[in-house]
Amino acid sequence: MRHKLKDTHPLSFSKEWPENVILGNLKDSKTTDNTNRTYSLTWIPMDTEENFNQLVRKGFPNKFDADSFNYELGKHGFRCDDFDTLDFTKQSIVYLGCSHTFGIGSSEEDIWCSILHKLLQEHYNTEFNYINLGVGGGCIDDYLRFMPYMKRFNPRTIVSCTPPTHRMILCNEVGAGYMGMWLRKSINHQNDYNAFFELLKYNEEYFLYKYDMTLHAIKSLADAMEIEFHEANIRDTFFDIEEVKTQLGDEAHGRDGSHYSRKIHEMFATSYFKKMTEE
Repeated sequence: MRHKLKDTHPLSFSKEWPENVILGNLKDSKTTDNTNRTYSLTWIPMDTEENFNQLVRKGFPNKFDADSFNYELGKHGFRCDDFDTLDFTKQSIVYLGCSHTFGIGSSEEDIWCSILHKLLQEHYNTEFNYINLGVGGGCIDDYLRFMPYMKRFNPRTIVSCTPPTHRMILCNEVGAGYMGMWLRKSINHQNDYNAFFELLKYNEEYFLYKYDMTLHAIKSLADAMEIEFHEANIRDTFFDIEEVKTQLGDEAHGRDGSHYSRKIHEMFATSYFKKMTEE
C-alpha cells in the first residue's frame, strides 16, 4: 500500500515541511508585502466572498467589510511565517488544531493562538517562534501527520485546541478528504467502503479510542523531547461554548458568520494561559 502514496499525494511526508492540504493550490494567490510570508488571500474555504455577500443580503449583522483583513500564509499554506525564514536556534511554540486555530473568519491578531503567544512571550520575557499548524476543517489525524516534523521546529511547548472527535482523513486517488462518518450514510458507496460502514456500528467507541490514542502519542513525543504538551478544546474545557454564544449574540461570530469572534478567542486564550502558567 505504501507505494501508492506517491510524492505528489497531499498526505505524503514532505521532504522539507508539512503541507496544509485543505487550501489546495496557492500558486495563483496574490503575493504579499510581508517578506516572511508568501501568499495573501482575501477569501478561503469556509470564508468565501459568496458566503459573505449572502450574509449581507440576509441582513446578518457583521462588523467586517469584505476587505477588512487578508489571510497571509507561508508557502506551505499555514498562517504563520515561512518556516525557512525562521531562526530555529530559538525555541518555538507549536499550535495544533482545526479552523479555530487557523483563525477562519478573523484577522490573525484576533485568534486565540496569536493572543496566547503574546501572553506567553510577555510572561517568560522571551521571544518564541510562532508555529500555527491549524488546518481549516482538519482533525487529529493531522497531529500524527505533523509528528515527524516536530523536532525541526525546536519546540518549547506544543499547544492543542483539539478538533471534534468525529472527523477523519479518508484517502483516495485524488487527494485527502475530511468528513464525519455520518456523511457516508447518505452516499451510495457501501460496497466501496464496507470497513467504514462497519465502523458506523461502533463509531462513538472508535472515535473516542482514536482521539485518546492520538493525544497520548503527542504526549509521548513531547515527553521524549522533554517539552510541554497542553491540550484543551474551545467547546467545553473552560466554558460552555453554546452558553457563551447565547450571551454574546451577534458578537459571537467572525466575518464568515459561523466561526468565533475575538471575544471568544480571547476568553479561550486567557483561560488557557492561566492553565498553562499555573500547572
